[in-house]
Amino acid sequence: MLKLLLPSLLLLSLVNASDYDRANQAAKEALKGLDCDFDDCPKEAPKPQVIIKEKIVEKPVVIIQERAVEKVVEKPVYIEKEVHTPQPQPAMQASGGEFRSCQDIKNALPYSRSGNYDIVIDNRRVNVFCEMISGGGGWTRVWIADRANYHQSRYDYDLPYSFIENSTYTMIAFATPDNRTMNPWYFKTPREWKVQHPLSYSKEVTQIEAIEADTGRSFNYRRLFYGIEDFSSACHDAFNGGGWGKLCISGTSAPFYASFNHSEDDFCNKSNESYNTVHCRENRFVIFMK
Repeated sequence: MLKLLLPSLLLLSLVNASDYDRANQAAKEALKGLDCDFDDCPKEAPKPQVIIKEKIVEKPVVIIQERAVEKVVEKPVYIEKEVHTPQPQPAMQASGGEFRSCQDIKNALPYSRSGNYDIVIDNRRVNVFCEMISGGGGWTRVWIADRANYHQSRYDYDLPYSFIENSTYTMIAFATPDNRTMNPWYFKTPREWKVQHPLSYSKEVTQIEAIEADTGRSFNYRRLFYGIEDFSSACHDAFNGGGWGKLCISGTSAPFYASFNHSEDDFCNKSNESYNTVHCRENRFVIFMK
């Protein structure tokens, strides 16, 4: 029995070995080109490494700046400026009714500018120059020396005496060609000035309190000299006969109007200067009242 089994087992083992080899070979064929764990699995040849070299070329960078150009439209420029001339100008219309003085205008319209206005005196309309800044404003110009040589002894105001006699204060100053008021000083109107122009008197001296309009400084017990009579050279010199006129306030820098009623040109100085310091070639002596 044993002898019969041994040949059979040997034949079976040979058959099984042959099938194993065939299966193994088929598996190897199937696994070609795949990842495998077999040591004899065919390996793909390594691919050649390709190195790509980049060439960096630097190019100049051009920056274009755009500039916004604003279109300019020319427009007229209006500059507010006080414009005055020695001659009467068309009156500014001061709304609010009829005014009898520059002070009335100033009271009703505090921000009024200096210039020419119409006021009513003795029921008739009169064009006057108003100084609206110096000494608080509201001053009506009653006389201006409109030429450089007043070789005369009789003078009259530019406004009626009905206006002059109602004044409370007087301001003397110089006016530039464009009517700017320079070096203004004021004081209570002397009684004599209400009935006659001061340059028409013969040697008058009155004690006053003089006020510098631009600063408000007050100077008590000053002497106001005015009229036609000779003097030496200073404001405080006494009148001593002759025909040269002067108007000034001693001990101050107030206007010194000198040498009128004489063939020599008039002088427009300060009261603390010699009478013949500055000719009245451009500036003019003026009198205001309110």
